[in-house]
Amino acid sequence: MTDLEYVDFAQQFTLQTGIDLGNYKQEQIRKRLTLLYHKGSFHSIGNSDSLLFNSGFVQEITGQMTAHITEFYRNPEMWEYLQHSALPGLLRERASLNCWSAGCSTGEEAYTLAMILEEMGLETYSIVASDLNDCHLTKAKQGLYREKALGSLPSGLRLKYLRKFGTHYSVHRDMKKAVNFERQNLLHGPFESGFDLILCRNVMLYLTEEANHYLLLRLSSAMCPGGILVVGSRDSIPEPDRYELIKLNSFFFQKRERV
Repeated sequence: MTDLEYVDFAQQFTLQTGIDLGNYKQEQIRKRLTLLYHKGSFHSIGNSDSLLFNSGFVQEITGQMTAHITEFYRNPEMWEYLQHSALPGLLRERASLNCWSAGCSTGEEAYTLAMILEEMGLETYSIVASDLNDCHLTKAKQGLYREKALGSLPSGLRLKYLRKFGTHYSVHRDMKKAVNFERQNLLHGPFESGFDLILCRNVMLYLTEEANHYLLLRLSSAMCPGGILVVGSRDSIPEPDRYELIKLNSFFFQKRERV
């Protein structure tokens, strides 16, 4: 795909989907297009008209753009710090928690968070989980996963909150009720606000520097003072002060309290 062909493709993709590919690293989008081409998802890498009117293509490339490598309890050290340090700190100031799993993929992260909050005995909390990909959200709402998705989930949590269902594991219905899944483009449209905890992991690594700056401004504005932002192991926030954030460790940032 030549540079001109890519520009034409990106423009038409934006017109059809409302997703601005200019916010994403071009090199990564090109690699994913090439992978889909060799997979046989489309036949002409230089003809964007034929690509965009292929009923399955838009969904496939959107899926390639969004984080889809996920599992329950991914990065155990992050979850341990959340449960034993970050959440107890938040709950010293709050009786309930308003949480958001931003870029939730197929839901494993949001359900893990619900399990952790239940284990801590928190009676009042809310979890919103959002993603750009409709297929991911459909799977998340089903709450049905293969064993490989269980990752490093402790056996106690597995036995308590998941049930074996043939070759899959089904999330307990109480966990499904605890999470509200919705479609959302993190770079467009209004955000809810007043979040005490936001998990936005392995999203920023796909975005350009300018898009990351804009996203972090939006995430910060959605957080309560003293709230916690959790990012992925490959994400970075070089100047957290620009977003009223204080770095706690590699994964965790806290929004400054109002003076």
